[in-house]
Amino acid sequence: MTSLTWALARERRLARSHLIALAPKARLVDVVRDVCGLQAQLPSAAELALSARVAGVTQESVREALSVKKTLVRAWTVRGTIHVIPAEDFPLWMAALGSRRYWESRDWLEQQGITAKEAVVAFDAVVDAVGTKGSTRAEIAEAVAGRLGKKFQPKIASGWGELLAPAMYMGKLCFGPTLGPNVTFVRADDWLGKPRPIDADEAWRELVRRFLRAYGPTTLEGLARWFGLKPAVALSILRSIEPDGAAITIEGRKAWTLARGRAVPRRRSSSVRLLAQYDCYVIGSHPRETIIDERARTRIRAYKRGQWEGVVGVPVLLVDGIVSGVWERRERRGHIEVGVQAAVQLTPAQRRGVAAEVKRIGRFFGREATLT
Repeated sequence: MTSLTWALARERRLARSHLIALAPKARLVDVVRDVCGLQAQLPSAAELALSARVAGVTQESVREALSVKKTLVRAWTVRGTIHVIPAEDFPLWMAALGSRRYWESRDWLEQQGITAKEAVVAFDAVVDAVGTKGSTRAEIAEAVAGRLGKKFQPKIASGWGELLAPAMYMGKLCFGPTLGPNVTFVRADDWLGKPRPIDADEAWRELVRRFLRAYGPTTLEGLARWFGLKPAVALSILRSIEPDGAAITIEGRKAWTLARGRAVPRRRSSSVRLLAQYDCYVIGSHPRETIIDERARTRIRAYKRGQWEGVVGVPVLLVDGIVSGVWERRERRGHIEVGVQAAVQLTPAQRRGVAAEVKRIGRFFGREATLT
């Protein structure tokens, strides 16, 4: 096994997460692919994640890629959460994640209070209920309830997507354009075109390779947590990609990485980023304690989400790959105010980096932004 340090691991993740040098706008879709998707339970958080990685991106251009150009798409992916992924990768993700077929398990069926036969009928009814221009949860729920009965309505109208997510993991649905406060669902083949067939095992191998390329070296637990897999299942996939995947030692702890990863150039200056909550760098970095300055934990816990979601649920100040504080954004009379609470002493260059980040956030939203 080859020895490595967590400091070097952070340096690799920073570079491969596009948090040292911004990628050109033409590579927007490639960046989303490189980081294995952007968590988008909060759409603005996913949009800001792209802004932190791609030069010249605005909120309008991200939404255009999702709803007009259709080069990006929102879908339920890992951990049962909504992510923004490249549209051309939708079949790859659904081939892998759909192979788990959790909706056929006895536990899931009992939890939903339906039989296996009823589930099949309900999934078909859900897909049939989606209009040619897309449909909201409420519209799908009403149509299915009229066809199959009222007991199915709350399981479709719910934000948890109990009966919607399985149809997406089957590759039949994806998220469409937003209508006011409501998301819509569209038929995947209508929105993205006819999917190409992909072997589920090969899809899993490709996604794990991508994760290792972006966030490796990582622990087995870290990889398993990202994909929502049991460690034994994650290990079997790692074994299946050998010799591409290799075990190494980081400060006495076993970890996994790509055997032939690209070299990371040496940085010439400090890296400062204001990352929104649920940023993929924070979620994908394991062990988590290796990217958090202990002095920042008090500020993280001061946030309500920080108390029960930890660092992933909080907007963070990232300095050289380490969470070193928190920040918040407020809108007042068309103006954006950004407050930053650093838990460490910043150098003059790092303070200038914070100021540049505030300006970047303002440009993204098309408004003036000031540091308060």
